[in-house]
Amino acid sequence: MIVLRQLIDFMLGLATISEVLLNNKELLDLEDKYLKLLLPNYNILTEAGSSFGYKHTEVDRQKMKDIYTDSRREMVGSLNRGKKLSSETIEKMREKALNRSPMLDEIKKK
Repeated sequence: MIVLRQLIDFMLGLATISEVLLNNKELLDLEDKYLKLLLPNYNILTEAGSSFGYKHTEVDRQKMKDIYTDSRREMVGSLNRGKKLSSETIEKMREKALNRSPMLDEIKKK
């Protein structure tokens, strides 16, 4: 469903048929080709690959702040509020929490 100036569950998928199995480098090159060909304005990256280390511009950061209104914050917060969890799910969450590695002191200070 597309709503005026808001995309809900949007995904653009492209299928490319290849005679040979592509390796990671070739897949990244193919992704890069489509990024440059289609120039999607909703994609923050201009090149294929990881977004690790990407820094948002001040303009982008302000846009994100403007979008995250109190009503949106409340809506996101209410998604799981009052939801009943099964005892199995609670036990799985408990186990994960108990087996979590302890935080380093340097990280705690940040």
